[in-house]
Amino acid sequence: MRYRTRGHVERDEHYTPTQLEVLRFELPGWQQRTVPLGTRLATEEMTALRLWARKERLAGLAEAALTGGAGVAECPESYVTAVEFAAQADASAAWAHQTLATAGVDSLVIKGIPAALLDYALSGWRSTLDVDLLVRRSEFSDAIEVLQRAGCQRRQAPFDVDWEQRFGRSVTMYAPSGIEIDVHAMISEGYFGTRQSHEIFFDEAMPLQIGRVRCTTMRPAHRLLTACHAAALSRGPRARYLRDIAELVRRPDSEWVETVNDAGDCAVVAAGLSAASPLLPSEHPASRWARTTMYGRRAQAALALADYAGRYGWSMHAASRLMEMKAAAVPAFLSPLVRRSART
Repeated sequence: MRYRTRGHVERDEHYTPTQLEVLRFELPGWQQRTVPLGTRLATEEMTALRLWARKERLAGLAEAALTGGAGVAECPESYVTAVEFAAQADASAAWAHQTLATAGVDSLVIKGIPAALLDYALSGWRSTLDVDLLVRRSEFSDAIEVLQRAGCQRRQAPFDVDWEQRFGRSVTMYAPSGIEIDVHAMISEGYFGTRQSHEIFFDEAMPLQIGRVRCTTMRPAHRLLTACHAAALSRGPRARYLRDIAELVRRPDSEWVETVNDAGDCAVVAAGLSAASPLLPSEHPASRWARTTMYGRRAQAALALADYAGRYGWSMHAASRLMEMKAAAVPAFLSPLVRRSART
């Protein structure tokens, strides 16, 4: 498939040298310093770095970079809290997956939890605060109902039940443990989400062991696709998605070519890989492919919209569009009156 050149949309996002050193820790192609990062930072700088890493759900990776992988006798409170939340999220994911399976609803555990358990050298490097489950569109309402009967509560009432069933991307719920559970019918909203076939994720699912519970998740190529969607379209902090991409691309059995083939529009894969380029060796085939891929007009518009929303928020985008629509409607409304007055 060929794409017309429309120019790459890249978010104006910069990381400090210390943040990049954390993100690149133990990645191939980047020379690691012999002196641990923690010995080169002042107390204030170390505190700021840990706060950033906790927000990005990379507290464990930051601690490894600070100590050079040697570990510490006494862990900081931010890391202990991240580990506790991750353990609760793992337990809630296993419970929710088992609850849905008992009711006959297929689900896949996606995003942070399988990334930590399957893709990182140590699962503690990648923490998570919530649970993400993907279900089929045809079972979206059933999954929500099953979890509600099991004790979960919705964060918000549906705007419209029929609309949610047909077009909704996800519903946020809270498990009895208090952990947030996001039930997804799509891996992303908008153009890229609607172009993507989701049945392939279930057809090629693989096992995921969480404690004593056997769950299911996506194969590596599809985990990379989901990470690229998140990196290219996410409206919040996304450094963790860049590291997720780097971890999947670095695998000896990297399936990034299959990721491109299975994408509804491979422009989102190119955008995700381009976003992760500060962590990828420039000579890697995936990096070279991302640099030379050309985007189509619709893909370019969708990426520009996500970039705008990422910087200013969807509410600002909606307000600006509303003002544009009103401005366009005024001349159309006034033109018959002008013509009538001219005749009289």
